[in-house]
Amino acid sequence: MATQTFANTDLVSDMVIASLFNKAQKVGLVGRETEGDFNTAKYGQTINMRRPVYFASSSGAVIQAGQTSAIEEGTVPVVVDNREKVVIELDSSELALNVTSDRVADYVNGMADEMLNVIEQSISDEARTGVWNYGDASGGATLDEFARARAFMAAQGVSAMSNKYGCVTPFVGQILSKEVSTAFSFPSVVRVSDAMDRAKIGTYNTIMFMEDQVLATHVSGVATGTIVVDGNDQNVTYNSARGTYEQTLNLTGATASTTGIFKAGDVLNIDTFQAINRKTRKSIGKLQGFLVTEDADSDGAGAVTVTISPPIIAETGVDAAFNTVDPTVTDVTAMDGLAVSTITGTDGEVRKENLIFAKEAFTIAMIDLPSVSDSGANSSTKSIDGLSLRLTRQYQINSDKVIYRCEALWAVKAIQPYYAFRIGTIE
Repeated sequence: MATQTFANTDLVSDMVIASLFNKAQKVGLVGRETEGDFNTAKYGQTINMRRPVYFASSSGAVIQAGQTSAIEEGTVPVVVDNREKVVIELDSSELALNVTSDRVADYVNGMADEMLNVIEQSISDEARTGVWNYGDASGGATLDEFARARAFMAAQGVSAMSNKYGCVTPFVGQILSKEVSTAFSFPSVVRVSDAMDRAKIGTYNTIMFMEDQVLATHVSGVATGTIVVDGNDQNVTYNSARGTYEQTLNLTGATASTTGIFKAGDVLNIDTFQAINRKTRKSIGKLQGFLVTEDADSDGAGAVTVTISPPIIAETGVDAAFNTVDPTVTDVTAMDGLAVSTITGTDGEVRKENLIFAKEAFTIAMIDLPSVSDSGANSSTKSIDGLSLRLTRQYQINSDKVIYRCEALWAVKAIQPYYAFRIGTIE
């Protein structure tokens, strides 16, 4: 009987998804979307993830003109373009292996490990190209740098009740734990139950730090020249930008005819453009980061058109609910000539991307792949708490081999980027 053997595809798929779930780090800490038509989405299809809604209050008992907030719930179009598979080939005799054997455990854990790596890497890659809060710790990682990042997030309106996680490279983790081991709070752990427990370094300033082997690497643009804003009134409305949450910005003064003046993932500061608290919509006294979302080149005159996120929104009244800059501090009518600087490095510098985030920052939507058991194979799709894998088995009659295919289909998006913070280090 195949009940407890490797030939039982349904049982093996249970084991693989359980192994992945138990070893998860970032993927276990981000939002996992299960609503809408995600479960039936196909590779390459666009799905819509909802942005949070904000409202602005108004004074007085009587509702005056312009005091009614329209429900402009933005949606983020996200292409389901993450599809990965692990394919292994077995001798047909190995189907008789008992699922409790060490060899089966090796196969199961090997498939789960590789699938988990690519899923967690996709979250790190999304952070690199979707999060504009950035700190340069290339001079050396310190706890103060991470504490400043947490303070910046709090000043922007990130809830004190949101759990915050710090995913750092093993080398940064070693530096932090050695530097200030007495400053860490170490929770008492009676039993190490999963990979997250094993990865924990300790808690500092409300951030639970853990080692992470699948973080992103950013290679900066050239960013040479004396770059300034080219033109006034380059702000937009939320209604016009809510779909992409991007806008183009005209700059000038870059080194002429240069490829890669900016690279996707670069973060820019504009002089006097200060970040705001998303709840009070008031300046926090620190410069706002603007994320470059597409590579940009300069033309022969040194002009650059760059696509940035967040868009520059500076409304008044109830429309101010979605502001990204404080119009009482930032004069968008006098942008022309303001200095632009990059804080993610220049001349192609390479930095490892450590990450602080709360659950609200990212959403991952995993699609339940359909059964293909009626197409000459044996398949089983299993899900745990929003994580989904399909395992398919097929016998190859000419070679007397059995192919096992483990795969996942998903989309990931930085849905509230200010709930996250990137910290670049050189290792």
